[in-house]
Amino acid sequence: MKRVLKTSLIVTMVLLLLSACQNDSNLMVEEEGLSGKLRIAIVSPTKVGNGRVHQLDEASKGPLYDKLRDFQTQNPNLDIELIDISFITDEPSTIPTDPLPDIIEVVPYQTRWVAGPNELENLDPVVQLSGWNGAYAQLIDRTRVNGKAIMIPVKSEPMVVYYDEQIFGQLNIPAPHESWTWDDFVSASQQLNSNGFITDIPDKFDAVEPIIQGLGGAYTSEDGLHFIEHLDSDSTVAAFERYVSDMRVQRSNAANKGGQKALGIGRPSDLYALLNDNINLRIARMPLFADGKRHNTMLTTGLAVSAESKNKTAAVELLKALAGDNEGEALRFANYNALVGMRFNYMDKPLLQQEELLRVMEMETANSVPATFQLNPMFFNHYGILNERSKEFADVFPMLFEPNSIKPALEMLASHVETLFQTQRGNW
Repeated sequence: MKRVLKTSLIVTMVLLLLSACQNDSNLMVEEEGLSGKLRIAIVSPTKVGNGRVHQLDEASKGPLYDKLRDFQTQNPNLDIELIDISFITDEPSTIPTDPLPDIIEVVPYQTRWVAGPNELENLDPVVQLSGWNGAYAQLIDRTRVNGKAIMIPVKSEPMVVYYDEQIFGQLNIPAPHESWTWDDFVSASQQLNSNGFITDIPDKFDAVEPIIQGLGGAYTSEDGLHFIEHLDSDSTVAAFERYVSDMRVQRSNAANKGGQKALGIGRPSDLYALLNDNINLRIARMPLFADGKRHNTMLTTGLAVSAESKNKTAAVELLKALAGDNEGEALRFANYNALVGMRFNYMDKPLLQQEELLRVMEMETANSVPATFQLNPMFFNHYGILNERSKEFADVFPMLFEPNSIKPALEMLASHVETLFQTQRGNW
């Protein structure tokens, strides 16, 4: 009996020791957190990314870097290595491809046309676990490729309207309001033009895209894969004809004479100097079109995870940390990060109108789709390979204002883009 009792006590002590060891092991995992190396390729904050590889430090400036530093602090055993990427015309990008970094800043064009099959992770499990179901989830939905969430957005910059409220008041022009329409915009621009003021109108294919959409046109098929019979369709030709008719005189006057800008449509990151110099400028939403909707396009980037990553756990945890639990904050971060990514002044010397600008950007992001011709994450040089073919792309837009030129110009562009994009698989 004594021997049985003694044996029982020994077994109990061993089990207790094993249990303690297991608990210590769990604690050790929790204390250590994530570890290993995480290679992250993102657009350089100096816009001169040359493939430089460096550690995350205080010299890296901007909202995204602030969040990366917070994540690094929470995971001290994780080695974060940054790769500054850029896309310079006529030169290969500085994204290393053998292997790809664990995390890459991308745009929808790259996930659709450049990435190989199964080269980037499907992030739907991350989206589902996050519980996002509002505005930020909708932003992710608009960047999907073949139904899959390939990128978690970190920048979003839609188009906005700006106007001089003082000049509008002096000329008794109704200020933009919730039910303001494209016809109202055209009417206001005509009144301003007759009084010597300038309307700053979009004069590039990506900037005018939301207006063409609103007027019934489309650059691509719904899946984004086809341009022929879309960019050159009868409805798109008619939309461009309406735009040219509405804006021909104002465009000519803006180009041929100086004057104060009193109304315009533009990307927020391009407006800092203008808004800073004129405190009477207000920010408004895009106008409504005949279908009763607002149409908009955004320059947007997101972070994707390489399928070859050796540290997917850390990569996924970082994406979740960057987006956070609050969808409103995630959307505000994407808008603010886009501004600062182009102009540090938005962080160092905020505008008087900055809160209004961010509020309108947030509302416009909710009805924006990715710009068709954003081919890389560098907002100021985002035409990518199209920059190398100005005769077939940039030089085509002014042709649209010449008589009987719209249909042949769009047919040429549609054929060129559809052929060119299909050759870009693997060309990071």
